[in-house]
Amino acid sequence: MSNSLGTVLSTLSKGSQTLGWDVVAAYNASAINDMMVTQYVTNLKASQNLPPMSGTTSIAGSTLHYSNLVLGPPLISFPADLANEEVLVTMSFLSGSTYLINSDNNYCMQYQNIAAAEQLAVLMTIPLSSVQGSASSQNDVVIDLTKPAAVTTQLIGSSAGALLGQYFSTIISKAPSDVPTSFTMGTLVTGTSENLTPYQFSIYTQPGPNDGSSSGSVLLFISTTYTKQNGTLPSSPSSYPYLIPDNHRAAVLIKNETVLQYIMAPALQTAVPGLSATTVVKPSGNGLFDLSFSGSTSIGVVSGTSGFTTWWSGNSLGQASVPLPFNGLSLGADSQSYLLSINWSQSWNQSWGSSTVTAYGPITTSGTATITLTANLTSAAQISQSDGTVSFAGSGTPGVTFPPGSWWQKFSSPSRQKALSAVAGGIKTAAQNILNVPLPQVDAFPVSHLLFPAATSALSFNDAAFPGDLALFGDIRAPFTISPMQAVCAAGGTIQFTASTPTSDTVQWTVSSPGEGSISDSGLFTAPSAVTQPYVLSVTATDTTTGIAATAAVTLVPTMITMTPAYVLIQPPGSPGDNTITLYAAVATDSPSVTWSITSPSPTIGTLTPSSTTTSATYTLPSKFPASPTVVQITASISSPSAASAVATLLLAGSINFTVTPGFVSLGAGSTEQFISGETAATWSLLPPASGQISGGGTYTASSTIPVAGTDVVLSTLGGGGSQPLYGIGIVSFTP
Repeated sequence: MSNSLGTVLSTLSKGSQTLGWDVVAAYNASAINDMMVTQYVTNLKASQNLPPMSGTTSIAGSTLHYSNLVLGPPLISFPADLANEEVLVTMSFLSGSTYLINSDNNYCMQYQNIAAAEQLAVLMTIPLSSVQGSASSQNDVVIDLTKPAAVTTQLIGSSAGALLGQYFSTIISKAPSDVPTSFTMGTLVTGTSENLTPYQFSIYTQPGPNDGSSSGSVLLFISTTYTKQNGTLPSSPSSYPYLIPDNHRAAVLIKNETVLQYIMAPALQTAVPGLSATTVVKPSGNGLFDLSFSGSTSIGVVSGTSGFTTWWSGNSLGQASVPLPFNGLSLGADSQSYLLSINWSQSWNQSWGSSTVTAYGPITTSGTATITLTANLTSAAQISQSDGTVSFAGSGTPGVTFPPGSWWQKFSSPSRQKALSAVAGGIKTAAQNILNVPLPQVDAFPVSHLLFPAATSALSFNDAAFPGDLALFGDIRAPFTISPMQAVCAAGGTIQFTASTPTSDTVQWTVSSPGEGSISDSGLFTAPSAVTQPYVLSVTATDTTTGIAATAAVTLVPTMITMTPAYVLIQPPGSPGDNTITLYAAVATDSPSVTWSITSPSPTIGTLTPSSTTTSATYTLPSKFPASPTVVQITASISSPSAASAVATLLLAGSINFTVTPGFVSLGAGSTEQFISGETAATWSLLPPASGQISGGGTYTASSTIPVAGTDVVLSTLGGGGSQPLYGIGIVSFTP
């Protein structure tokens, strides 16, 4: 089904379509998603992360601890099925840790450290009814989830099945104060001429026409600081007109009343002394108004000479100024021509005086004559290509007439015509000066850039009309995309980028600054040889034909490979099928090839089966469970672009009988920790393979050299010999 510009304008001419909001902005959904990616990459590069989350929550006899979970900026997008009225918010986990403690005997059941290389993210599906947007006095655009309970979440990424993935929904439901529900989209880049300042907005989605020629639209219903009043939302997507015409990707409607009452009326009253403007409902109604004027101004004394007669405005006693009443002057939208219509129809009685030179001396007379002023003008909306503002300028000439039989009839025809021409000329000049007062510009930039506030020229309008509401139509200058849009790369690693340009021409690749790696003409990025701490850089592809650029974000990390989970306590399976655990390796480079091995104990127990992609492996328990606590160490290694490895610790233990405090601690090189056993007669040891040392009194000392992050298991043992020993455990996570 075609949706031509004429079809849209015909619909808009039937009445206001803003549903009581000051502005409605409509965007092509696919183009908006592309814009959101670009904005997300910019925010990621600027480290506009959300505040860290830390806390605890109880889960089925255990306590989940999460510490310094850092989420990156939100990537907001709209799903393919716009009829569901949902928005998707994806946030990547950049760092942090989680561990699970058994509430009975205080032992650690599992922990994992989160690294950017895992590309772990939380995906929230949010009903649009739960979303409210606003703009602060500092021009910060904020989206709030007004009903967090309506949010559904899932963890995405290869290791989503690990600890954080299992319990993230519990964190949201049991500790909602720790979960972000407010997202700053950015700060509006504005100038000094804006007259449509956004206040609040609601988001609505609408499927495209039935012929499938459009991806559908994202609608913003916006209130401004003029009214600070919200309207209603469509009862259904099909009940609201599809505002984006064919061959366009954006449309903006500015409410008829807002244009007239809040933009034009104040400006005209300032420009024209004596003018007073009010809005009146059009006879046709449907939410449309006209601007009606009252008051008057003076055009001064009008006088002249015709033959032996001198005439003037006033009376026989003297001269007086000619008033120009504004009653009868109105302007509004023309639903037929889609232009701004300016009409002026006014008649008033004017007194005149004259003096005629005769042989007997001057003869002075006075009288009145009716003046009729008419003007029926139209003005088209004009869009400035330099700043996108919309302006109107009056055009045309008003008509001035004097009815037959008026006071002027006593003059001879030549004299009368000369006098009438002079009078009409003076009034026309004054009236035309008023009609040609430039109407104020309408600057839609702030309201049209709410979803991508940092962009300076994301929208370009090329069509404007005034069928009822003021309507602007144009395109979204969405950049092309780079794949991957974000990547993680370790020192010396490589990432292959590709660009999908609309022209299919070549692109020029650059990195954000020298020393942050290099990129080839084909888009192969190579990280610097040394990275001491994680940071984000940008890779930019510029279309050599159009000059349009797109950007991707690269997070550089010191460690080439990480493993998830880092530690797991495995107890005898409750059923024959419950005897495996999957481990995940995250490698910060393209096309990783991971080698998996059981490096302790020797001889090995259990089996390890790598996946076809080698980025995960499944450990299967031995058929006979160990009689005493035993550590199985799994190592994942890579050899290219440089040798690196990561380890995971699996603790196979039949039962944990008493408490060791602390149950979990994270230490750096050379650090110490005092462990306390729930059984004072228990002895202390470290299960092999061990990195640190523990004294007979339970003081643990981490190794002074830690090349790779790992885990030590502190074992407190009571009894033995002729009796069954009892155990308590403490876990030490050590990091370089």
